[in-house]
Amino acid sequence: MLYGERIYIIMIITDICAFTTTHLCLGSFSATLVSFQILGWDEQAFYVEQRFVRHRDQFICAVVFLKQSLKGISPGQVVADIEGRHMESPQLPEEVQLWIECNRVSSARLKKSA
Repeated sequence: MLYGERIYIIMIITDICAFTTTHLCLGSFSATLVSFQILGWDEQAFYVEQRFVRHRDQFICAVVFLKQSLKGISPGQVVADIEGRHMESPQLPEEVQLWIECNRVSSARLKKSA
């Protein structure tokens, strides 16, 4: 967990990967909990998980992975500034690692064809 003074950082969401369990889960005016968790970071971005959970039965309607890039500062430096010490990123979940690799391969392919 990151604790400390409130700081303001401009984050640019550069990639979104969503896994939904049903498109009918979130109806109009239904109570839904949206939770956020920083899964880890690399030199360029934080990787965040969002969960959309239906309140009445705690059913997980969707899981969204976000890549949140920073401008002008590395995520590791942000963590160090908040925590007052250098911290290593937790190991990212396998599905996030595969998503990052998929983006890398896709970008390389697009650069070759340009």
